[in-house]
Amino acid sequence: MEKVKKPLLLFSFGVALAYISAIPFYSGSFLGYILAKFFSGKSTACQGRLKSIILNVGTYRIHLHHWFISVLIILGLLIKGICLSEFLLGTFGFLAGLIFQGIYHYQDWHRILIKKEILARAVKESQN
Repeated sequence: MEKVKKPLLLFSFGVALAYISAIPFYSGSFLGYILAKFFSGKSTACQGRLKSIILNVGTYRIHLHHWFISVLIILGLLIKGICLSEFLLGTFGFLAGLIFQGIYHYQDWHRILIKKEILARAVKESQN
């Protein structure tokens, strides 16, 4: 009986620790999703409470979606070798919530680099 108690106790401790450390991640992701939903446009091509970051470079337009910026921040933190402390679990969760909201709710989530002439043609077609 003693041989069974020790592994079960250690396994239970591991599960409890994983659950406790997941709380900041899930709390952050919920907050990120709610804030992104509040500040972003209701649908594709609708202006939200915060203005989109769009750069005009030559004949191209670069749309830096909030989900894309979040991915870049996560990659930067991982490349930098920042360890996952409890605070950063909440930060990673927050960024994950932004990513989920941006990809899940918009049809144009994958359009980052757009040629201006194609964009002008699409706007003209939508007006007809």
